Amino acid sequence: MSYDSSLKAKWDYENVLDYAVGTADEKAREESKIEFVKNLLINTDFPVSKVAMLVEVTEQLVLQIQQELNEKK
Repeated sequence: MSYDSSLKAKWDYENVLDYAVGTADEKAREESKIEFVKNLLINTDFPVSKVAMLVEVTEQLVLQIQQELNEKK
């Protein structure tokens, strides 16, 4: 019985680590997409639809980022 408990604990630990790494990777990808959108909006004259298509995000997100950039000016 002790072996089973130990094995389950090991699997639980591995699952928690896998989840944490996956969550961190996902957050890093999102942050990098946001930076990419900002760079495109600042350095190009691309329309919102093209920026959204290139970065593979919604137009709504691009508009939100554009609004934030305009507020900082």
